[in-house]
Amino acid sequence: LQQAGMAVVRDRLLPVLLARQVQKRPDEVRAVARACRRTRAMFLALWRAYRGMRSTADMMRMIRTKEREYTVSYPTILMVGASIARDGLHASFTPCDLRRGGPERFVLLDLGYRAGHYCSDVTRTIPVTGTFTAMQRLWYGIVLDAFRFAARRARSGMLYDDLHTQTMRFMYRLIRDRTRLLTRAAAPDADAVMAMLMPHHLGHSVGVNVHDATPGAWRLAENH
Repeated sequence: LQQAGMAVVRDRLLPVLLARQVQKRPDEVRAVARACRRTRAMFLALWRAYRGMRSTADMMRMIRTKEREYTVSYPTILMVGASIARDGLHASFTPCDLRRGGPERFVLLDLGYRAGHYCSDVTRTIPVTGTFTAMQRLWYGIVLDAFRFAARRARSGMLYDDLHTQTMRFMYRLIRDRTRLLTRAAAPDADAVMAMLMPHHLGHSVGVNVHDATPGAWRLAENH
């Protein structure tokens, strides 16, 4: 009986609960949007003050000051340069003198505030000097163009995994055509390459949880 009950929960109840969690009410959408506006304001304030900062510790002090006013969705992640690839995206903080080291480095900031009980989750990268080098502009442009591609392609009723796959293959073509990392002659498997270059998925649902659970076959819809 216990096994039968668990099967009912898994096969019937859980899909319904996940679908209801993904589908947000209008007031929930407004709360998430308010949380995103708070986070965006912090990014803009940091960018305006960035050129006067000497270290990531200066950046973190400014962020901690805002945390007295707003609750964070998760511990803020602030990393620089090679530590982003070496330590992954969840090592939290890299102490770093921003004025020492090569100009090709990026500063990665992963930050989110809450509005009420609802979360935001935003990641941004900026050139460590405050000005893009040619190489940084190239790679930043690839990611930005892929983001815009995904925004144009997203449609109600579309499987999220299909949007992810289409965007990753589009980004693969951008990397192949704009850089020398990939050659047409080698013809490597695009999905395998992008799984290595972008181990995190295209995105995720947010709500009461910063990573709201989603159904296995997640179809995008209004208010998702």
